[in-house]
Amino acid sequence: MANFDKKVEEIVIKYKIPSLSVMILSHDKTILHSVYGVRKIGENDKVSKIDSFHLGSCAKAFTATLILKLFEEGKLSLDDSITKYLSSLDKIKFQEIKIKHLLSHTGGIAGNVEGAPWAEMFSFDITPSQGRELAIKYLNSAKVIGKPGVAFLYSNLGYMVLGQIIESIEKKSFELVLSEKFFNPLGMKSCTFGPAGRTHNIPAPWAHHYENGKYTALDPKLIESDNPPAMSPAGGISCNQEDWAKFLSFVMNVGEHRAYLKPATRAYISKTNLEEYTYGAWGKLHREWGGTLLTHSGSNTLNYSSVVLGLEKKFAFLINTNSPSAEAVLEVIPFLKDFYLNYEDQAPSLR
Repeated sequence: MANFDKKVEEIVIKYKIPSLSVMILSHDKTILHSVYGVRKIGENDKVSKIDSFHLGSCAKAFTATLILKLFEEGKLSLDDSITKYLSSLDKIKFQEIKIKHLLSHTGGIAGNVEGAPWAEMFSFDITPSQGRELAIKYLNSAKVIGKPGVAFLYSNLGYMVLGQIIESIEKKSFELVLSEKFFNPLGMKSCTFGPAGRTHNIPAPWAHHYENGKYTALDPKLIESDNPPAMSPAGGISCNQEDWAKFLSFVMNVGEHRAYLKPATRAYISKTNLEEYTYGAWGKLHREWGGTLLTHSGSNTLNYSSVVLGLEKKFAFLINTNSPSAEAVLEVIPFLKDFYLNYEDQAPSLR
């Protein structure tokens, strides 16, 4: 463990990033949790193991799992047209797009809101739901890129639409539904919307902008410290690694919350569509050392998160930094792999 702490420290120093936090799960047990660095570059306020980090697009898996929960409750079908739930959508233009297409990024729609509508979404004067309605308005006017179900086109916009579908069904904001029907049942008490530290008056790692070789810390109270609040279904959520691990344990089908979905519904989490992307918002691949892996990375260009999860072997690597340094995250992954494999080779009594 001491050697790994030293490696995390070396990576932080090498890439001159504010901090790095890593965790390894084996089944429902934490076998490694190492953090190093500071909450704000240039200061001495050190990060801790209970600090929340921004998850970026890794949080899409939360939205997808909530959709599957509503499916299990009989409130929607994955084959429903998205126009069934949203009167603001152009019914002729989007009639063929199904919920399952948005889950797996095969809806054939634009990836992001751009131009003036995007700028208009950067405001605390509108609710996140109103921001997503601006996104739908943009979608109605945007060019259709491809036929639904034919091509993989990664779309943050598609997940914002899923957020509005959830609102339409539950008659509550997406953020409230996710809290009540997902975070609370899984005991994910640290999870908040937007950057860590925005809605709770507690110390937290600040996001960092990188330009001209220099990092600048951004106050989480500022609108520019994250993507617009409307983006929460696509990747505007922060939580600590302990709580993120509770969700990942559920995905691995271990731990006290594994019954959150029934087995038949859970199967959709790892069921792939085009480009080996699943209905649970995961990339899926196979490696000899780890078996079937579910993976995802995410960034709002101010933070970076990544996760690797082994379905058969029941393990997960969690990585967070309050910087946009994908390079630092990529460098730590081989060391996580080696640590995990060495652990697995040890006597069962050590597990």
